[in-house]
Amino acid sequence: MRLSRKHLIVTILSLVILATALFLGFPPLARHLAVQKISEATGRRTEIGRISLNPFTMTAAVVGFRLCEKGSSATFVSFSSARLSLSPLSLPKRAFIVREITLDSPYVHLVRSAPNRFNFSDLITEKKQEPNKKESYLFSLNNITLKRGQVLFQDDALKAPRIHRLRELTVTLPFISNVPYLADRYVTPHFSAFVNDTPVVLDGRLKPLSRAMETVVDLKVRALDLPYYLGYVPFPLPVRFDSGQLTSNLEASYRIDAKTGPEVLLSGSLSLDGIDLKETQGAPLSSLKHAGIAVTRAALLTKQFDLARLDLERLEVFASRDANGKWNFQKLSGAETEKPSEPPADKKPQEKNQPLLFRLAQLSLKDGSVHFQDALPKGGFRSDLSGIEFSASNFSTERDRQAPFDLTFATSHGEKLALKGQLSAEPLDVKAHLALIGIPLKDYYPYLADTLTTPVSGKLGLEADLAYNATKGFTLEKSSLKGENLAASFGNGEGILLKETLVSGIALDLNGRKAGVESVEFKGGNLSIGREADGSISAERLLKKETGTKPAPPPRAARKETTGAAAPKNAPFSYRVGKVSGSELGIRFTDRSKDEAPTFTLAKTRFSVASITGPRQGTIPFTLSTWYGKGGRLAAAGDLTPAPFKVKGKLELGGIPLRDFDAYIPEGTQIFLADGALDARLSYDLAQDKVAGLTGNFAGNLGVHSFYCLDTILDEDLLKWDSLQLDQVKGTLAPFSLAIQDVSLSNFYAKVTVERDGSLNLQHLSAEESKPATPTAQAPGAPPAKPASQARAASAPPQSPATPAQGSAPAAGPRPIRIDTVAVQGGTLDFSDRHLKTPFATTFYNLGGRVSGLSSETNRTADVDLRGNLENHSPLSITGKINPLRGDLFLDLKIAFTDIELSPFTPYSNTFLGYMIDKGKLNLDLAYKIDKKALTSSNKLFIDQFTFGKAVESDKATKLPVRLAVALLKDRKGEIHLDLPVVGQTDDPKFSVWGVVLQMLKNLLVKAATSPFALLGSLFGGGEDFSAIPFDPGSAHIGKPDEAKLLKLAKLLDERPALNLEISGFVDRERDAEGYRNELLVKKMKGEKFRAQVKEGKTRPGQTQDDTEILPQEYSTYLKAVYAKEKFPKPRNVLGIAKDLPDAEMRKLILTHTVVGENELQQLARERAEAVRNYLLKAGKLPPQRLFEKNADIYRASTKEGGTASRVEFGAMVK
Repeated sequence: MRLSRKHLIVTILSLVILATALFLGFPPLARHLAVQKISEATGRRTEIGRISLNPFTMTAAVVGFRLCEKGSSATFVSFSSARLSLSPLSLPKRAFIVREITLDSPYVHLVRSAPNRFNFSDLITEKKQEPNKKESYLFSLNNITLKRGQVLFQDDALKAPRIHRLRELTVTLPFISNVPYLADRYVTPHFSAFVNDTPVVLDGRLKPLSRAMETVVDLKVRALDLPYYLGYVPFPLPVRFDSGQLTSNLEASYRIDAKTGPEVLLSGSLSLDGIDLKETQGAPLSSLKHAGIAVTRAALLTKQFDLARLDLERLEVFASRDANGKWNFQKLSGAETEKPSEPPADKKPQEKNQPLLFRLAQLSLKDGSVHFQDALPKGGFRSDLSGIEFSASNFSTERDRQAPFDLTFATSHGEKLALKGQLSAEPLDVKAHLALIGIPLKDYYPYLADTLTTPVSGKLGLEADLAYNATKGFTLEKSSLKGENLAASFGNGEGILLKETLVSGIALDLNGRKAGVESVEFKGGNLSIGREADGSISAERLLKKETGTKPAPPPRAARKETTGAAAPKNAPFSYRVGKVSGSELGIRFTDRSKDEAPTFTLAKTRFSVASITGPRQGTIPFTLSTWYGKGGRLAAAGDLTPAPFKVKGKLELGGIPLRDFDAYIPEGTQIFLADGALDARLSYDLAQDKVAGLTGNFAGNLGVHSFYCLDTILDEDLLKWDSLQLDQVKGTLAPFSLAIQDVSLSNFYAKVTVERDGSLNLQHLSAEESKPATPTAQAPGAPPAKPASQARAASAPPQSPATPAQGSAPAAGPRPIRIDTVAVQGGTLDFSDRHLKTPFATTFYNLGGRVSGLSSETNRTADVDLRGNLENHSPLSITGKINPLRGDLFLDLKIAFTDIELSPFTPYSNTFLGYMIDKGKLNLDLAYKIDKKALTSSNKLFIDQFTFGKAVESDKATKLPVRLAVALLKDRKGEIHLDLPVVGQTDDPKFSVWGVVLQMLKNLLVKAATSPFALLGSLFGGGEDFSAIPFDPGSAHIGKPDEAKLLKLAKLLDERPALNLEISGFVDRERDAEGYRNELLVKKMKGEKFRAQVKEGKTRPGQTQDDTEILPQEYSTYLKAVYAKEKFPKPRNVLGIAKDLPDAEMRKLILTHTVVGENELQQLARERAEAVRNYLLKAGKLPPQRLFEKNADIYRASTKEGGTASRVEFGAMVK
């Protein structure tokens, strides 16, 4: 026991002595050796203040350590003190256990002189890899502390050298051990410092030496200045990072296990503040006031990220595009930021990547803004998006997980956007409701400047349900578009304004290639449009004209087609519009292609069309109602099929003023529409046929009321009426047919004027007719320009219709037309003739009547009954039957026009006859029949008590004896009866009924002048010629037939007391001389017999020499008696006695020696005239004062064809 104590004491003393020796002697030695070895190892000067050792407490300390820079006395590494304390449990535990390690005020000066070159690079040597030793030593390092540390990092490798300072560095590590019972305990290290004045705190939990190594670090950084460290990015940045601070409070953990493999987890929060990014040239790019990220758990190696929040505050983005179309963000990639090329990786089988799992519980963006500037469009465009608020929650990349989101912002143009919906990342599926209001269209004009000449103004609003997924692609549903005061200018004060526009129920399916709109509605607005002189529409001026070929757009990248329920690639895009309607719309159309530039206005217009579909087009119902002008109405409704074209509907017009359409009267027409209104109510059913063209039918009523037009040349009324009405109109187009139940015209007025040049005012109504030309229509009494060559006397047989040329195509049949009734009432026809020296005017009143049963059927005729009055007292009546609608005109009319006062027609008689009309009345009884183009007519004229007044000088007056003609025609009662029948062919272009009548009247005058009694004979004497009485050669004896003619002449003269008779005798120089000899011989023979009878007393009572008759048996006796008394030399015998000669010889000798000279012929002519005169006095009982013998050239030949020279001619003269 004592020995044990002794041994113990010795041991203790030995230890004490040894400890004392170590405490006192070892530190200086250790200091010397440490300085020497460190200097040799580093090549740097080394300083150690002192080293202390306490064997009792098992503590060692180093004070005042400094390691200088190589070749310099500047400090490289230093610390004020370092202390190490071993644990007495090291021996029992058979482990190296350090109870405490403390380092105070460490200082490190680092210098980077070039990339990968530092002031400590010479200290780094490659170590040879030593084989792993199976033996492992247990250790436990406890209570490791570093305090008041400093690190000075001088970076001279940058273009602008920088110095980084780390101060107040504190590191604590409770322990680190591989002792089994300690290895599974967490080590909680702590790091804190000010890095360039930015506090950084790191706390963690570690199991670095356990079987399952685990490290947990809390990283806390506050306001780290990020731009200060960007120089260490290994490639040039495309942006300039002007400012930005990083603050973090993160927990990072690393764990590796043989079974589960490595795992890196991150959690905590991270924030960025004051981020300011600019382009390299200094233009702003983006800024961010604050970004905060709350990480719930992020497994970096397994790609699983759970974020609790992502908050962005005042994110500001600057987006711009230059004039070449390049965006500023494009500069962040490409050649300008090209990274060093990397060597191609070895081609190895690709391992299946771990799918990314990302979950974000809440995303928030507040007070964001975007500044957009576009220099590509002409004039540029700029817009600022402000107040951007975006939020999303529960976002996940897991399949079929929906994340609701909400986005709102406003723009500098007054727009406001709200987008709210749900988003699924896998598969990609977006559903959202968009509300965008206040889009100012005018502000976006730069993008339309290449297309439109002027901006479109107004505001648009859009609400839409948007959807997109990989199967169906992009779709749009239940969407609407609203416009306010949409307006565009066409120039010249014209344009369009739509106060309210609403497009509802918009649907779009791009993959399905279909679109739809439930309704399009326009409320209030005006459209002012015009047609220019060149025929273009003013609205075309809104579109710019292309001045050349535009460059082809750059090819677009091929878009990946979805493979869902998409329509075939070449399938036509189908669409449907449910309804398009408008109300309270005003429309104004100005036609500047007309000189008058007429304007048409519609007000309070309402319209609708429905069921517009395509490409297969169906039936489109439509309606229209509007007010036209100052009181007109227009309404339409029906169904329209665009292709093939078909339309069925109704049309109503009320009070449409025709005055507005005056400019559309054909150019050159001299009519001015002063008034008139169109009313119509029609139904129609039309269709386009490829062969027949437009087909269909129509029906309804229409009328024109208060019609009034003027003659612009004469500046006076031309035509007007109160009402023209067509009722129950029905018809078809192809084949054409027309049926009208009633046509009525009431209270109409028409003006017919003969101008000073003799033409009618109606001829001037059109440009062609208004050209100067010889008028074809003749005024009453004027001689016609050309006689109708085809006219002939009534007794001549009518010509047969012309035979059509062989081989000609048969004429098409008449189009079916039927007009049941045409009624006219209250008509007035105003006629005036101004080409007379004294103008003439008269008026027909009360024109009216009825035509019933008009039809194009060849076997039907219409009844005509028309009546009127000339100057309210001369009645006109037209009755009969007519069919003007069949292939050739049929007409059978009787016209009675009676009690026409002739004295008002004095202007005509003054001008063309040279006399005034004192009095007289005219009655017409006309009958016309046209059948198969053959005309037969009767023109009976009855003129009563027609009396000329005084003569009037007129250079247009005829030289024909009109007074004589009237005297010839007028009977004892003062009446003139004429019947002027006319026949002809209506298909003869030279034929004219009234031309024939006028020619016949002219012929009457000519015949009255040249052969008045031939005229009398043709008119009243059964066709006999009373112009002359023929005589046998040499005779003045009137034959029995001529005595009867003279009696008829006497009767005609007795009935025409105004006529006196002129009697003129004529002879034939040859035949009458010979005949006179024969007559003188017979007269001598009658004298011989008469004297013999007187001597014998055998004469009859009252017998004269002239009425003594020579009998045949007496001829020779009295011839000898005459021969014996002749004084001319006679043949004698030898005794000188006159020989007896045969009768023929005696007659010959007597005639040969009878002298007939001028006196004898003059006497013969007088005898003939006296013979006629005496007969008319005695037998005809004419008063002698009406008979006048007239001397004339007795040898004048007869003007009558076939007339004899031996005659008495009659002449007529007026008393």
